[in-house]
Amino acid sequence: MGKTNELVSVSFRWYANKDKSKQVLQVTAKTHGTSNYVPRSINSFRLGVFQPCNECCKENWDKQHLCFSSTHPTAIANNALIGKIKNLLAETIQQHNPQTAQDLWVYIFKPNTTNVNSDTLGAFLSGYIEQLKYPTDNRLPSGNYRLFITLYNHLKRQDTIINKPIAEITDNDFKAFGDYLLTKTNARYLDVMKNFKAVHRKAVEAGKASTRLTYKPKLTLSNEQRKKVKNNTKAVLSATDLQKFIDLDVSTLPRFGTCSVELMQLYKDTCLLMWGGFSRPIDVISWETCNVVNENGNTYIVYIPRKKANNKDIENNRTKVQLGARCKAIIEKYKGQSNGGYLLPYSINNKCWNMDNAKECHTRLNNCDKAEGRVNKWLKKVAKHLNITLENNAPLTMYTFRHTAITNAIDKGFSPMVVAKLAGTSVAMIEKTYYNPKSQMQILASLAV
Repeated sequence: MGKTNELVSVSFRWYANKDKSKQVLQVTAKTHGTSNYVPRSINSFRLGVFQPCNECCKENWDKQHLCFSSTHPTAIANNALIGKIKNLLAETIQQHNPQTAQDLWVYIFKPNTTNVNSDTLGAFLSGYIEQLKYPTDNRLPSGNYRLFITLYNHLKRQDTIINKPIAEITDNDFKAFGDYLLTKTNARYLDVMKNFKAVHRKAVEAGKASTRLTYKPKLTLSNEQRKKVKNNTKAVLSATDLQKFIDLDVSTLPRFGTCSVELMQLYKDTCLLMWGGFSRPIDVISWETCNVVNENGNTYIVYIPRKKANNKDIENNRTKVQLGARCKAIIEKYKGQSNGGYLLPYSINNKCWNMDNAKECHTRLNNCDKAEGRVNKWLKKVAKHLNITLENNAPLTMYTFRHTAITNAIDKGFSPMVVAKLAGTSVAMIEKTYYNPKSQMQILASLAV
């Protein structure tokens, strides 16, 4: 397609996936005078679903005509989809004359656009993922799109309803998809089913489907299935195991890859900050020096959890936790070591990130996920070294320290409302996930006169 107006050019380019095992075709836009291409997936245009096959590869791609040279039926079908995208791009550029590449995508993906056909479940879901990644309604970029990519991948593997018109999706389809998930290990059945229902609800609100799904996955499971998918029990550290971790001298640990003693100490301190601050990994890694507040001789960490960043009532979602001596010492130890103004000197914290910018936001969130993964791998070695065994053989992870802090607070008699405020979550989540009626009755009994 090349040059399409004086300011923006669009084309199709091949990109390597994360492990560089294959090339993926994407639509790109570039503002003239810049060197940055802004890609979008073919499925995100919601004009159909691109069907991968061996014939639809970079070697069979005709750069001049921007289509596949193969006569394979799947290649022909994909060429037809690519043709629809070309027409949509040409119409949008002619109608709106975008000034930048980002402007073009805003016109293409703006909510409820009449240029887009969102009939199939897969196409509608792809469009919804794109809207989450690049919001056009003044909302901050969100990392929640990754949850729906997981849903999309499961639907693609099941391969029975992803190409079905979303208006024809029924409770029977929903249940059949759930039955498929139950055959998979670690599929997070309840979470994925909840996200499926959320997407369908969005389709109803957009007028793409007429009736909501009513099937309730959790209520219709057998006892055996309930045990398999039960996800509301959080593994916590016992007082003894927690003390082992606190007393751990990381220099005594076996060699962990290229991880230095200083880096292992940073991993340990991060976990202790999570425990002391009731916080999530993404938030602890992202705490800045400005989040530390001293009031009346006490030190607090005051921040807005990443999960709450788009809530309208920002002030009520601001989390404020008083820090103990151990956490204060950790913060003081790393003071001034991050060039980006963050508390902890992770490599991703050596620059200032503009979290209002979708590209920078998603890059940082992905890097934080990778950092969390590295710490969790290290914690697996730590658990073996300290002989820590959690309930149901659950792995020791960063989240274990958050779960431990919340559970201990509940068991000490703190109300779910107070704990929810400290942990930056909802009372409903605390009651559902951490509140143990048996332990609460024991507390009440001890108070009886």
